[in-house]
Amino acid sequence: SNEFDLPQKNEDTDRIPMLAPVEGKDKSWTNIQYRSGVIVTDRAIKAQKHAKIAQMISGFSNAPTRKVEYAVFDQFNNGFATHTTADGAYVFSNTHYKFDKEAGTWDNLMDAAAPSVTTIEAARLHFDTFTTEKGFVSTKKPGKILIPSQHWQVTWEALNSAKNPDNALNAKNAFKDT
Repeated sequence: SNEFDLPQKNEDTDRIPMLAPVEGKDKSWTNIQYRSGVIVTDRAIKAQKHAKIAQMISGFSNAPTRKVEYAVFDQFNNGFATHTTADGAYVFSNTHYKFDKEAGTWDNLMDAAAPSVTTIEAARLHFDTFTTEKGFVSTKKPGKILIPSQHWQVTWEALNSAKNPDNALNAKNAFKDT
């Protein structure tokens, strides 16, 4: 961790108080290589299926991209009951220890709800109240919102409409132009 206590009052003739950061946690993982190939049979070549062979090979280059996408979403799909982090808790858990275990735990779970102005604001407030092991408000903020495609329109409207889509009184959208 790069988190320290606040500096202490110290005169020029006093020894400088030395601070030590909390060491953090280790998480080991195994790097797995994935490989595959394309086989073009003699029969396909003799039958002059060149267009089909080219089509088959062109799709092969998409496989690594799909594998990465699957691996990323696998964290979301299995982060509640299978995949763990360095502290031993599931990826999505309300019992993550801070780097200094004596400082308690932090929570990255919220009540499940469909996206709306209210739930997006609740998520923003959730991030704004994260504290570090020293009790300071965390500077870590989300950079993206990942949503399933069926919630895209509602989320877009909540974040980009000039007026608040959840309010019939034509209220200004607080997320717009912020």
